[in-house]
Amino acid sequence: MFAVNWDELNMPNTIGERVAAERKKLGLTQTALAEKVGVTQQAIGNIENNRSDSKRLADIAEALGVTYTYLKTGNNTTIANHLSVVNDTNVNYNINSTATYDEIKDIVPSALDRTIVAITKRLNATGGGKLDIIEHRDLIGRFLAISIVGELSNDYSAMAEGLELLSEIK
Repeated sequence: MFAVNWDELNMPNTIGERVAAERKKLGLTQTALAEKVGVTQQAIGNIENNRSDSKRLADIAEALGVTYTYLKTGNNTTIANHLSVVNDTNVNYNINSTATYDEIKDIVPSALDRTIVAITKRLNATGGGKLDIIEHRDLIGRFLAISIVGELSNDYSAMAEGLELLSEIK
């Protein structure tokens, strides 16, 4: 079952609103964020009030643990959000929390490929038609998250849970 985070449904519309929202989620003051990024508090305030588009937006994104794309466009593509689905299973995976962005980035293509192949094979075996990314998006997201967690935790038995998800395909 998926948990709904109602706060995320009221998505900020501007770069400044997204910076402020993410900063507040982390419990940071403008001054604390400014120190992490190496700018002044006034610079952060100007960004949050949409009076300035910082050239340091990538640094701000990194300090906030979100992607540059998210801050710039509002498209939420953080790995943490995709992996949060796994928390709903109440399974305690031993994820290496020091995994770098590059390590995760290297895992995602093979995990996505594994997800697409597994779901497509299941659809073919059950006569369920073709993989439709819209119709099957929840299943794709959950299977992909479990696959990534399995890679990060080096616990390939976690993949078995992903295979159980495939039984949902009729």
